[in-house]
Amino acid sequence: MKEGSSHRRRNVILAVVVGSILICCTSLFAWGVYYSTTPTYKATATARAIGKAENATSQAMASATEAARPTHTPAPSRTPKSTDVPEAEETPTRMLRTSPTPVLPFDDQAVSRAKAYLHAQYEPDVRLLRCSTIVAPNQFWLATDNLLASWALEDFDIPARYGKVRHGLLEVLQGEVVEWPPHTHQHVMVQKSGDLEVWRETRTGGEVIQNWDEYADLVMLGALNYYNAGRVGLARRTFANAMMMFNGYGFADRAKADGHGFYATYKLALALQIGRKLEVAIPREIPELLLQKQAQSGGFHTLYDQGGVVGDTGTEATAFAILALV
Repeated sequence: MKEGSSHRRRNVILAVVVGSILICCTSLFAWGVYYSTTPTYKATATARAIGKAENATSQAMASATEAARPTHTPAPSRTPKSTDVPEAEETPTRMLRTSPTPVLPFDDQAVSRAKAYLHAQYEPDVRLLRCSTIVAPNQFWLATDNLLASWALEDFDIPARYGKVRHGLLEVLQGEVVEWPPHTHQHVMVQKSGDLEVWRETRTGGEVIQNWDEYADLVMLGALNYYNAGRVGLARRTFANAMMMFNGYGFADRAKADGHGFYATYKLALALQIGRKLEVAIPREIPELLLQKQAQSGGFHTLYDQGGVVGDTGTEATAFAILALV
Protein backbone atom coordinates (compact mmCIF):
# COMPACT_ATOMS: atom_id res chain seq x y z
CA MET A 1 0.00 0.00 0.00
CA LYS A 2 2.73 2.50 0.89
CA GLU A 3 4.70 1.64 -2.25
CA GLY A 4 1.64 2.00 -4.54
CA SER A 5 0.60 5.21 -2.82
CA SER A 6 4.08 6.69 -3.24
CA HIS A 7 4.07 5.81 -6.91
CA ARG A 8 0.76 7.58 -7.43
CA ARG A 9 2.02 10.71 -5.61
CA ARG A 10 5.09 10.84 -7.84
CA ASN A 11 2.88 10.62 -10.92
CA VAL A 12 0.66 13.46 -9.69
CA ILE A 13 3.64 15.69 -8.89
CA LEU A 14 5.19 14.97 -12.29
CA ALA A 15 1.94 15.83 -14.04
CA VAL A 16 1.68 19.13 -12.16
CA VAL A 17 5.26 20.10 -13.02
CA VAL A 18 4.85 19.24 -16.70
CA GLY A 19 1.58 21.17 -16.85
CA SER A 20 3.16 24.25 -15.26
CA ILE A 21 6.02 24.18 -17.74
CA LEU A 22 3.59 23.99 -20.68
CA ILE A 23 1.55 26.94 -19.34
CA CYS A 24 4.70 29.09 -18.92
CA CYS A 25 5.90 28.27 -22.43
CA THR A 26 2.51 29.12 -23.89
CA SER A 27 2.43 32.48 -22.04
CA LEU A 28 5.95 33.41 -23.11
CA PHE A 29 5.13 32.61 -26.72
CA ALA A 30 1.97 34.74 -26.61
CA TRP A 31 3.78 37.76 -25.11
CA GLY A 32 6.54 37.42 -27.68
CA VAL A 33 4.03 37.56 -30.51
CA TYR A 34 2.34 40.62 -28.94
CA TYR A 35 5.53 42.63 -28.56
CA SER A 36 6.79 41.66 -32.00
CA THR A 37 3.69 43.17 -33.61
CA THR A 38 2.74 46.03 -31.27
CA PRO A 39 4.99 49.08 -30.48
CA THR A 40 5.32 49.82 -26.80
CA TYR A 41 3.89 52.97 -25.27
CA LYS A 42 7.34 54.16 -24.26
CA ALA A 43 8.67 53.89 -27.81
CA THR A 44 5.63 55.66 -29.19
CA ALA A 45 5.80 58.42 -26.60
CA THR A 46 9.53 58.87 -27.20
CA ALA A 47 9.02 59.18 -30.94
CA ARG A 48 6.25 61.70 -30.45
CA ALA A 49 8.36 63.72 -28.02
CA ILE A 50 11.31 63.77 -30.40
CA GLY A 51 9.08 64.84 -33.28
CA LYS A 52 7.50 67.58 -31.20
CA ALA A 53 10.88 68.87 -30.05
CA GLU A 54 12.23 68.93 -33.61
CA ASN A 55 9.17 70.79 -34.88
CA ALA A 56 9.34 73.32 -32.02
CA THR A 57 13.04 73.93 -32.60
CA SER A 58 12.56 74.46 -36.32
CA GLN A 59 9.68 76.83 -35.74
CA ALA A 60 11.59 78.76 -33.09
CA MET A 61 14.67 79.29 -35.24
CA ALA A 62 12.59 80.28 -38.24
CA SER A 63 10.64 82.78 -36.17
CA ALA A 64 13.41 84.24 -34.03
CA THR A 65 14.61 86.91 -36.45
CA GLU A 66 11.11 87.87 -37.58
CA ALA A 67 9.89 88.14 -34.01
CA ALA A 68 12.78 90.22 -32.69
CA ARG A 69 10.80 93.47 -33.06
CA PRO A 70 7.25 93.89 -31.69
CA THR A 71 4.72 94.57 -34.44
CA HIS A 72 1.18 95.90 -34.38
CA THR A 73 -1.21 95.62 -37.31
CA PRO A 74 -3.62 98.56 -37.46
CA ALA A 75 -7.30 98.04 -38.14
CA PRO A 76 -8.73 101.38 -39.36
CA SER A 77 -12.37 100.27 -39.29
CA ARG A 78 -13.21 101.18 -35.69
CA THR A 79 -12.16 103.45 -32.86
CA PRO A 80 -11.61 101.68 -29.53
CA LYS A 81 -13.08 102.82 -26.25
CA SER A 82 -11.17 102.83 -23.02
CA THR A 83 -13.79 100.56 -21.48
CA ASP A 84 -13.50 97.89 -24.19
CA VAL A 85 -12.39 94.50 -22.93
CA PRO A 86 -10.20 92.83 -25.58
CA GLU A 87 -10.70 89.19 -26.46
CA ALA A 88 -8.47 86.80 -24.54
CA GLU A 89 -7.93 83.09 -24.16
CA GLU A 90 -9.82 81.28 -21.42
CA THR A 91 -8.44 82.55 -18.13
CA PRO A 92 -7.35 79.98 -15.52
CA THR A 93 -8.70 80.41 -12.00
CA ARG A 94 -5.20 81.12 -10.70
CA MET A 95 -5.21 84.47 -12.52
CA LEU A 96 -7.56 85.74 -9.83
CA ARG A 97 -4.84 85.46 -7.18
CA THR A 98 -3.51 88.99 -7.36
CA SER A 99 -1.35 91.23 -5.25
CA PRO A 100 -0.84 95.00 -5.55
CA THR A 101 2.71 94.61 -4.25
CA PRO A 102 3.88 91.11 -5.26
CA VAL A 103 6.78 89.63 -3.33
CA LEU A 104 9.57 89.23 -5.87
CA PRO A 105 11.49 85.93 -5.51
CA PHE A 106 14.89 87.36 -6.41
CA ASP A 107 17.81 89.22 -4.94
CA ASP A 108 20.02 91.98 -6.25
CA GLN A 109 22.14 89.44 -8.11
CA ALA A 110 19.44 89.05 -10.78
CA VAL A 111 19.60 92.75 -11.62
CA SER A 112 23.39 92.82 -11.38
CA ARG A 113 23.68 89.90 -13.78
CA ALA A 114 21.30 91.57 -16.21
CA LYS A 115 23.33 94.79 -16.14
CA ALA A 116 26.54 92.83 -16.70
CA TYR A 117 24.92 91.20 -19.72
CA LEU A 118 24.09 94.62 -21.20
CA HIS A 119 27.65 95.84 -20.65
CA ALA A 120 28.89 92.75 -22.51
CA GLN A 121 26.87 93.79 -25.59
CA TYR A 122 28.85 97.01 -26.00
CA GLU A 123 30.60 97.41 -29.37
CA PRO A 124 33.35 100.08 -29.28
CA ASP A 125 33.26 100.71 -33.04
CA VAL A 126 29.74 102.15 -32.86
CA ARG A 127 29.67 102.79 -29.09
CA LEU A 128 26.30 101.07 -28.78
CA LEU A 129 24.84 97.82 -27.42
CA ARG A 130 24.08 95.09 -29.95
CA CYS A 131 20.54 93.82 -30.45
CA SER A 132 21.28 90.21 -29.47
CA THR A 133 24.13 87.76 -29.26
CA ILE A 134 23.04 85.22 -31.89
CA VAL A 135 20.07 86.40 -33.95
CA ALA A 136 21.31 89.93 -34.67
CA PRO A 137 24.84 90.50 -33.29
CA ASN A 138 25.65 93.12 -35.93
CA GLN A 139 22.50 95.22 -35.49
CA PHE A 140 22.45 98.18 -33.13
CA TRP A 141 19.12 99.91 -32.46
CA LEU A 142 19.20 103.47 -31.13
CA ALA A 143 15.58 102.91 -30.19
CA THR A 144 14.28 100.82 -28.74
CA ASP A 145 17.29 98.87 -27.44
CA ASN A 146 19.87 101.53 -26.59
CA LEU A 147 17.29 104.07 -25.45
CA LEU A 148 15.94 101.56 -22.92
CA ALA A 149 19.48 100.57 -21.91
CA SER A 150 20.35 104.21 -21.23
CA TRP A 151 17.46 104.30 -18.76
CA ALA A 152 18.37 100.95 -17.20
CA LEU A 153 22.11 101.57 -16.78
CA GLU A 154 23.62 104.35 -14.71
CA ASP A 155 26.85 104.43 -16.72
CA PHE A 156 25.63 104.32 -20.33
CA ASP A 157 24.32 107.02 -22.64
CA ILE A 158 23.73 107.10 -26.37
CA PRO A 159 26.63 109.02 -27.98
CA ALA A 160 25.83 112.59 -29.01
CA ARG A 161 26.94 111.87 -32.58
CA TYR A 162 23.64 110.08 -33.16
CA GLY A 163 21.66 113.15 -32.21
CA LYS A 164 18.68 113.25 -29.88
CA VAL A 165 16.99 109.88 -29.87
CA ARG A 166 13.24 109.98 -29.44
CA HIS A 167 10.98 106.98 -29.89
CA GLY A 168 7.56 108.59 -29.65
CA LEU A 169 5.94 105.97 -27.44
CA LEU A 170 8.38 104.58 -24.88
CA GLU A 171 8.80 108.03 -23.36
CA VAL A 172 5.67 107.32 -21.30
CA LEU A 173 7.95 105.14 -19.15
CA GLN A 174 9.79 108.35 -18.23
CA GLY A 175 6.61 110.19 -17.20
CA GLU A 176 5.85 111.93 -20.50
CA VAL A 177 2.46 112.26 -22.17
CA VAL A 178 2.57 111.18 -25.82
CA GLU A 179 0.12 111.41 -28.70
CA TRP A 180 -2.62 108.78 -28.51
CA PRO A 181 -3.61 106.50 -30.24
CA PRO A 182 -0.04 105.48 -31.12
CA HIS A 183 1.45 105.11 -34.59
CA THR A 184 2.90 102.07 -36.30
CA HIS A 185 6.67 101.81 -36.10
CA GLN A 186 9.05 103.08 -38.77
CA HIS A 187 12.52 101.56 -39.15
CA VAL A 188 15.40 103.50 -40.71
CA MET A 189 19.06 102.53 -41.08
CA VAL A 190 21.16 105.37 -39.70
CA GLN A 191 24.66 104.08 -40.35
CA LYS A 192 26.45 101.10 -41.88
CA SER A 193 30.10 100.35 -41.22
CA GLY A 194 31.20 97.03 -42.69
CA ASP A 195 28.91 94.41 -41.19
CA LEU A 196 27.72 96.72 -38.42
CA GLU A 197 24.34 98.39 -38.92
CA VAL A 198 22.85 101.12 -36.77
CA TRP A 199 19.06 101.36 -36.90
CA ARG A 200 16.41 103.61 -35.42
CA GLU A 201 12.76 102.85 -34.62
CA THR A 202 10.28 105.70 -34.24
CA ARG A 203 6.56 105.94 -33.62
CA THR A 204 6.11 109.61 -34.38
CA GLY A 205 4.67 108.94 -37.85
CA GLY A 206 3.14 106.06 -39.70
CA GLU A 207 -0.42 104.88 -39.61
CA VAL A 208 -2.48 105.40 -36.46
CA ILE A 209 -3.24 102.12 -34.69
CA GLN A 210 -6.96 102.34 -34.05
CA ASN A 211 -7.12 98.80 -32.64
CA TRP A 212 -4.41 99.41 -30.06
CA ASP A 213 -6.66 97.86 -27.41
CA GLU A 214 -5.99 94.41 -28.92
CA TYR A 215 -2.30 94.52 -28.00
CA ALA A 216 -1.34 94.05 -24.35
CA ASP A 217 1.78 96.21 -24.53
CA LEU A 218 -0.07 99.14 -26.12
CA VAL A 219 -2.90 98.85 -23.61
CA MET A 220 -0.44 98.99 -20.70
CA LEU A 221 1.50 101.87 -22.23
CA GLY A 222 -1.81 103.63 -22.93
CA ALA A 223 -2.80 103.18 -19.30
CA LEU A 224 0.48 104.76 -18.21
CA ASN A 225 -0.06 107.60 -20.68
CA TYR A 226 -3.44 108.31 -19.08
CA TYR A 227 -1.80 108.19 -15.65
CA ASN A 228 0.88 110.67 -16.71
CA ALA A 229 -1.91 112.98 -17.87
CA GLY A 230 -3.55 112.82 -14.45
CA ARG A 231 -6.43 110.54 -15.49
CA VAL A 232 -5.79 107.94 -12.79
CA GLY A 233 -9.20 106.24 -12.85
CA LEU A 234 -9.12 105.77 -16.62
CA ALA A 235 -5.53 104.56 -16.37
CA ARG A 236 -6.43 101.82 -13.92
CA ARG A 237 -9.49 100.70 -15.92
CA THR A 238 -7.37 100.53 -19.05
CA PHE A 239 -4.66 98.56 -17.29
CA ALA A 240 -7.32 96.10 -16.06
CA ASN A 241 -8.18 95.43 -19.72
CA ALA A 242 -4.58 94.38 -20.34
CA MET A 243 -4.69 92.00 -17.37
CA MET A 244 -7.69 90.30 -18.99
CA MET A 245 -5.31 89.13 -21.72
CA PHE A 246 -3.06 87.33 -19.24
CA ASN A 247 -3.82 83.59 -19.27
CA GLY A 248 -1.50 82.37 -16.55
CA TYR A 249 1.49 81.94 -18.89
CA GLY A 250 1.71 85.24 -20.73
CA PHE A 251 -0.27 87.84 -22.63
CA ALA A 252 -2.35 86.14 -25.31
CA ASP A 253 -3.06 89.23 -27.38
CA ARG A 254 -3.43 89.80 -31.10
CA ALA A 255 0.33 89.80 -31.66
CA LYS A 256 0.55 86.25 -30.32
CA ALA A 257 -2.50 85.06 -32.25
CA ASP A 258 -1.64 86.63 -35.61
CA GLY A 259 2.14 86.67 -35.43
CA HIS A 260 4.77 84.15 -34.42
CA GLY A 261 2.63 82.39 -31.79
CA PHE A 262 5.03 82.94 -28.88
CA TYR A 263 4.65 84.98 -25.71
CA ALA A 264 6.83 88.12 -25.37
CA THR A 265 8.95 88.51 -22.25
CA TYR A 266 8.95 92.32 -22.32
CA LYS A 267 5.18 92.38 -21.77
CA LEU A 268 5.67 90.66 -18.41
CA ALA A 269 8.17 93.38 -17.52
CA LEU A 270 5.76 96.13 -18.61
CA ALA A 271 2.99 94.65 -16.47
CA LEU A 272 5.24 94.60 -13.41
CA GLN A 273 6.63 98.10 -13.94
CA ILE A 274 3.37 99.83 -14.87
CA GLY A 275 1.26 97.93 -12.34
CA ARG A 276 3.58 99.11 -9.59
CA LYS A 277 3.38 102.69 -10.88
CA LEU A 278 -0.42 102.62 -10.95
CA GLU A 279 -0.58 100.79 -7.59
CA VAL A 280 -2.94 98.15 -8.93
CA ALA A 281 -3.11 94.39 -8.55
CA ILE A 282 -1.37 92.09 -11.00
CA PRO A 283 -1.39 88.27 -11.21
CA ARG A 284 1.19 86.85 -8.83
CA GLU A 285 2.64 84.66 -11.57
CA ILE A 286 3.97 87.62 -13.57
CA PRO A 287 7.16 88.44 -11.60
CA GLU A 288 7.95 84.74 -11.23
CA LEU A 289 7.46 84.12 -14.95
CA LEU A 290 9.66 87.10 -15.77
CA LEU A 291 12.56 85.84 -13.67
CA GLN A 292 12.30 82.41 -15.25
CA LYS A 293 13.28 83.98 -18.57
CA GLN A 294 16.74 85.04 -17.35
CA ALA A 295 19.55 83.01 -18.89
CA GLN A 296 22.84 81.99 -17.29
CA SER A 297 24.45 84.89 -19.17
CA GLY A 298 22.24 87.32 -17.24
CA GLY A 299 20.28 88.32 -20.32
CA PHE A 300 16.56 87.75 -20.72
CA HIS A 301 15.13 85.63 -23.52
CA THR A 302 12.84 87.59 -25.82
CA LEU A 303 10.26 84.87 -26.50
CA TYR A 304 8.79 81.81 -24.80
CA ASP A 305 5.92 79.37 -24.84
CA GLN A 306 4.43 77.00 -22.28
CA GLY A 307 7.34 74.64 -22.85
CA GLY A 308 10.02 77.19 -21.97
CA VAL A 309 12.15 79.91 -23.50
CA VAL A 310 12.61 80.19 -27.27
CA GLY A 311 15.43 81.69 -29.29
CA ASP A 312 17.95 84.29 -28.19
CA THR A 313 18.47 86.71 -25.33
CA GLY A 314 18.36 90.39 -26.25
CA THR A 315 19.19 93.91 -25.13
CA GLU A 316 15.60 95.14 -25.39
CA ALA A 317 14.05 92.39 -23.25
CA THR A 318 16.86 92.64 -20.70
CA ALA A 319 16.54 96.43 -20.38
CA PHE A 320 12.77 96.13 -19.95
CA ALA A 321 13.36 93.54 -17.21
CA ILE A 322 15.84 95.74 -15.33
CA LEU A 323 13.42 98.69 -15.38
CA ALA A 324 10.72 96.42 -13.95
CA LEU A 325 12.86 94.81 -11.26
CA VAL A 326 14.60 97.83 -9.76
